[in-house]
Amino acid sequence: METEAPLTDKPLRLADDFAQRSIADRTSDLTFPAGRMLLEIIAEPRRMADLTLAEWDGFLRMAMWTGLWPQLTMQARRLGLETELPHPILPHLQATANLAAACERSMNWERDRLGVALQNVGPPIILLKGAAYALCRFPFAEGRLSSDMDVLVPAAALPQVEAALMEHGWRADEENPLDAAYFRRWLHEIPPLHHETRGTLIDLHHTILPLTDRLRVNPQLLLDAAVPIANTPFSVLAPVDMVIHAATHLFRNGDFSLGLRGLCDLDGLLRIFGQTDRFWEDLLQRAPQLDLTIPCSHALPCAVRYLGTPIPREVLEQVELWRPGWPPPRVLDWLFERALIPRDPLERDPVRKLAIWWLQFWPPPRWRAVFSWLFWSKRIAGLNPFRPRQP
Repeated sequence: METEAPLTDKPLRLADDFAQRSIADRTSDLTFPAGRMLLEIIAEPRRMADLTLAEWDGFLRMAMWTGLWPQLTMQARRLGLETELPHPILPHLQATANLAAACERSMNWERDRLGVALQNVGPPIILLKGAAYALCRFPFAEGRLSSDMDVLVPAAALPQVEAALMEHGWRADEENPLDAAYFRRWLHEIPPLHHETRGTLIDLHHTILPLTDRLRVNPQLLLDAAVPIANTPFSVLAPVDMVIHAATHLFRNGDFSLGLRGLCDLDGLLRIFGQTDRFWEDLLQRAPQLDLTIPCSHALPCAVRYLGTPIPREVLEQVELWRPGWPPPRVLDWLFERALIPRDPLERDPVRKLAIWWLQFWPPPRWRAVFSWLFWSKRIAGLNPFRPRQP
């Protein structure tokens, strides 16, 4: 288990009035205006109606690059902005709405087929991330595109669940036996399963962090607290666990390819659940119980800074005390900013690539994993005799 920073009397890096400042003020130090514009429109979608056609040129590229354009499209339609947008933008709006509708139909059908395949399986079937957001019909997830379905089941039930899925047409996506062995030994999921006719993907998880990670999560705590969804065979994580998982997936698994979208997911969850009784108290108790204080200490301040997420000051004070002392917080904050907020996609950004690379490999894995042959065979092609060699 990683050690947390000791309690000190040092002044908090989050100022008293930080959460009350505007997005423009909080992000005034960003050196790339396209990123600032995107953040301001995420916070206030009606501002899309005020953009000139020249501003749309940069904004549309950024929205598409970050994976947020489908959700912004649905917000624009919900707000009735079509009549106020420049005419050349309307075809993009309609095409994206059609794509989002097709994706929703596909995911609904895939969820139905998953329920049929697993109807005789005993353990609860818990949907994660985008599949859970869609099932719960969260407003922030309207239009959100998903390329797979993430499912959490008890580790002991994996053989039974995998066999049931294979009977209904899903097949392991990893043909390399050593890579498959690495998945099953060191990761939090088995190799992805794709359907042989529909081509859809299922990621079957037995926990939420790779076993290479130094943080140790007890998945049974998540399974025991899961919430069944009425009139479906599925469950979702409890609200506080859903928030912690969103923070962990982004800020611990290091998946920053669509990092800003992941941060928007977290913002949406906090705005919904933060209005319920005892949510913030439960969050401060649950994160230490799951040993996930460190990802929460990164995620919540970033949500406040970049998206203006309404988080009580006393919660931010406690979260600040969870931050590890190494790497220095200022260094990590800089890495998070460069990874989360891309420059214009037409510009080369090697610094962002470096930041994403660093965050993918920090913190270092457990020593037990480092000394595993499977760990290195996955990374070094020469150690894997089954991996095709490059000519």
